[in-house]
Amino acid sequence: MDQEGIPELHSFKESLVKEHEQRIEALRNATGKRVAEMLSLKRIEVEKEIAALSRQHEARYASLLSSSLLCVRSRYRSEFLKETNRLYSLFEKKYFESIQNIKIDKEKYSNILCSLIDEGVKTIGNDAIVYVDLRDSVYLVDRNVSLDVREKRIPRWGGCVLESPDGARVFDNTLKTRWERMYPDVIKALSREVRRIVAEYPEFVSELRLS
Repeated sequence: MDQEGIPELHSFKESLVKEHEQRIEALRNATGKRVAEMLSLKRIEVEKEIAALSRQHEARYASLLSSSLLCVRSRYRSEFLKETNRLYSLFEKKYFESIQNIKIDKEKYSNILCSLIDEGVKTIGNDAIVYVDLRDSVYLVDRNVSLDVREKRIPRWGGCVLESPDGARVFDNTLKTRWERMYPDVIKALSREVRRIVAEYPEFVSELRLS
């Protein structure tokens, strides 16, 4: 081989090697870039799936929490009403017994009955007809009652019912009706007490909910 052509051959060879290395590097860079893009897209896709699952879990948790709270509130409301009714029945019994004891004292019950009649007259008028329970008119014999007093069976523990002459207006002032009117006030009083306990003893309420 001509000695003068050897340098050119080496130069050509080096040029081929360099070009090959450049192509390899370009291919490596392109492959790396493509892999990075694919990983980025996959990461975004995975993040979206995670976000969707997270929203589903949060929604499910919120739903379960809401359902649990409703169950707890319903349970405690039921227990509260049950206890309230028990106490109300107990007080009602005591109230009825006290009325029976008052009726033993003719003067005391006579004063109460006259007060109830006067209260009803303010609503019905001076021409009202007064109805009292059987045998209760005896409590008014010695009292200055100028109204038309009549007896009829009124199983309402005592007291009276006033009615206008035409029957259009009625005022129930029996002792049991007066007691029943107190029920909303009793509930409000108990509710205020429960709210006070909740405000003053949050740790106790928290433990109660978890038990």
